[in-house]
Amino acid sequence: MTHLLRSAPWLVVLAALALRPATAEERAPFRVELDAALVALRVEDADGDGLDDLITLDAQRTLSVWRGQRDAGPATTPTWRHKLAADVAFVALEATATPPGYITIGAEGARRHGWADPTPRPVAGASNLSWTSPAGALLTDLVVPGTGLLLPTPDGWRIERPSQPAWDVAVNPARRVTPAGPFLEDRATLVTAWSTPFVGLAPADGAGPALWWVEGTTLNARPAEGDGAAWDLGPLPVGATRTLRDLDADGRPEVIERAGTNQESHYALARPVVRDGKQVLDALGGFRLAGFQLDPEWVDVNGDGRLDVVITTIPIHGSNILRTITAGRVTAWHNAFLQRAPGGASAFPAEPDGVVQSDVEVNIRFTYAGTIEVERALTLVADADGDGDGRLDLLCREGDATLRWHRGTAEGVWAAEGVPVPIPPRGASPDVPAYAGDLDGDGRDEVVLVYRAPPGGREAVAIVKLR
Repeated sequence: MTHLLRSAPWLVVLAALALRPATAEERAPFRVELDAALVALRVEDADGDGLDDLITLDAQRTLSVWRGQRDAGPATTPTWRHKLAADVAFVALEATATPPGYITIGAEGARRHGWADPTPRPVAGASNLSWTSPAGALLTDLVVPGTGLLLPTPDGWRIERPSQPAWDVAVNPARRVTPAGPFLEDRATLVTAWSTPFVGLAPADGAGPALWWVEGTTLNARPAEGDGAAWDLGPLPVGATRTLRDLDADGRPEVIERAGTNQESHYALARPVVRDGKQVLDALGGFRLAGFQLDPEWVDVNGDGRLDVVITTIPIHGSNILRTITAGRVTAWHNAFLQRAPGGASAFPAEPDGVVQSDVEVNIRFTYAGTIEVERALTLVADADGDGDGRLDLLCREGDATLRWHRGTAEGVWAAEGVPVPIPPRGASPDVPAYAGDLDGDGRDEVVLVYRAPPGGREAVAIVKLR
């Protein structure tokens, strides 16, 4: 007890240091300039050491990794830098492999590469995929934890499992014709695409993994063994979309339908189940939001293990339109809907649980075709835990050189007042995309900012600590 009392002043000092605002030197960002235009960027663990890394893919087809370092942040130079073959169409990280590395898919099929030794090794059962990409490689998710690899094929998808036979699932591609533009060179083109699949558990318990996908108006589930199942989703309204997300972490997806216009959107949710031998869609309610909307971000805001949703809307009304013309800014609303516990009539409330407003820079351009284009410059991060409390925070760029940090709270969603965090000025970059990850192993996320360059310039990546 005496020792504890004697150390109390030091405890007070340590607490004060922990609560004080960070100095400019402590927040000074890590910054690197890239040798070529950035094609893709990821912030995740690339080598299985538990620390997030910075992974970039540039226009010269160079895959680079700045490895995260405990208590130090990312390495100041790339730890690994590999040149991709000209035929590579897809690249996926494989951090849990032995040794850790990445997978490429090209004309010769799928190949594994280690970070320390990039010599390609064939992936069993995936030698006849026949993919080439003259336009450049795509950094994507192909590794399914606990299942294996999800590999695109010309006819659909293949799932390759360790020490088990691979299985192929034929998926009919969706073909659509793009509308012709106002100029002669803007001819209509035919676009072929496959539905984004979901790899999870089969509808029946104990049936192992299954591939889920939407084809037309039908939701399909195809397990590796046994019969599949199909649900009739009904006709899709013009302009509406359907996506699959595992909202309740049970290994099976829910169906999210989004329909509406530039001024309002409606979200409807349903859970596909097999009940008494029949395929049934259990309605999970929905909600409406007014205004022009950015794509929703499905993240676990409050740390309860279930996905919530953050949707940014820009109200279309007189004052916002006037601000666009006179000030080049509009007011955006960042809305958070928290998922309710299972068993209720609706998975989400009709009104958002939390709302934060911020300014978004816009630039209006009048084209030769007589149309109006509106360019947005928005920096938004909804999946960062900057203070390590298990709740996600919201970060919005304010002006050219400040992030507004709204911490997650136990009483609600986000703090109404945000803490200003200095960042490098936007400069000539048309926008500043941002990502979050723990690159130094302290349990608190950093923010990764991407600064685009005009033709002939060098693009840069900056990492800012939230302290």
